Amino acid sequence: MSRLAKIIDFVNFLTSMKICYKCGKTQDISGTVSRGDTCPGCGAYLRCCLNCNFHDPGRHNQCREPHSEYVADREGVNFCDWFSFADRAAGTKASSSEDAREKFDALFKKRDTL
Repeated sequence: MSRLAKIIDFVNFLTSMKICYKCGKTQDISGTVSRGDTCPGCGAYLRCCLNCNFHDPGRHNQCREPHSEYVADREGVNFCDWFSFADRAAGTKASSSEDAREKFDALFKKRDTL
């Protein structure tokens, strides 16, 4: 394997990790995520909408998969057949509405003029 190929593999490894939506801890997962799997860092269920690649709060049913059934508790464990663990950059966690509001407010914050 060439040096460039090794660097590309390493970058792909760092940028596509399984990260808990709640605490941001990296998950050591091989294969599929079962309903009983929880995050060792915070105890949150790993097989939930907020960890799913298809989760999208702006979409109908908050899911990009059109055939998915409605799930009331997005943080709770579910039986969804479409579940695919989302890849997130290391050290990140899913954004909350509070994070979005803070970013929005920071964007339009008045700056001191000279």
